[in-house]
Amino acid sequence: MAETDVQTQESVIKALDWLRSVAGLTTRILIWSLLIFLVIWAFRVSFPDFFYVPVTFPESNKPHGIKKDTEFSASLTPVDNHLVNGAILNLEAQILPGAAPAGTCYGIIQVVRLQKIIGPNEFQNLYGSIERKARATSTGWYVDRIDDAGTPFFGLEAGGTIGIQSMNPATIKIGYVDSISTQIMDRADRREISKYLGVRWEAIAATVSLTDRSKDMGHYYWSWTVDNDGNVIGLQDEYANSELVDEFERALAKWNEKKGNGVLATSCK
Repeated sequence: MAETDVQTQESVIKALDWLRSVAGLTTRILIWSLLIFLVIWAFRVSFPDFFYVPVTFPESNKPHGIKKDTEFSASLTPVDNHLVNGAILNLEAQILPGAAPAGTCYGIIQVVRLQKIIGPNEFQNLYGSIERKARATSTGWYVDRIDDAGTPFFGLEAGGTIGIQSMNPATIKIGYVDSISTQIMDRADRREISKYLGVRWEAIAATVSLTDRSKDMGHYYWSWTVDNDGNVIGLQDEYANSELVDEFERALAKWNEKKGNGVLATSCK
């Protein structure tokens, strides 16, 4: 056999040996990776509290706001059972004397945000539909109306009348300056499933003239959180601060951008 043939055979044998060693190493790495994954998975199942991420509130989301032109009266009640988690807000708003002409009619526009808590001060925005995501701000706020609503006012049709789409029309009332207050009842909750564990829900409700949406007269913030065990915690409600007022304005501007100014109420009677 020629010397070159012997050298060729030796080269082939060396190459095959190298491939076998690489394959063996790769196999060992895969096996060890699988074993490590199984050990971590078993540990997470056996000791879930070890990986628990505490629910925290960023300082910027604590309202500490001012009254402005509206006197708000609110009651916030948790909804916490094995089916759903959330809260019920009963909100009454009365425009202060002199804030607007007597007889001015007004309702409430509310913007909301739902976030999955990933870690301390780290969140992922969640949306109820593609349409709402499209008209949300970069920080996740959007006007709290169903997809085909013709006006941003909570519970109202485009003409200013209480809509059949409202969950409980009897709890919605249009207000008049120097006369009666405006009222809403909002039940916000989510099913107790993994997607909605460790979430925070927030809302900013504002009193706004039905005939001139540029006239907002007060903002109120409320929120609730569901921890990783399905408990409703951290209920907050207070006058909104300037940062939250800016979030409200941006969310309403996105509504106008995506859905137009809509039909303003021509009558509040």
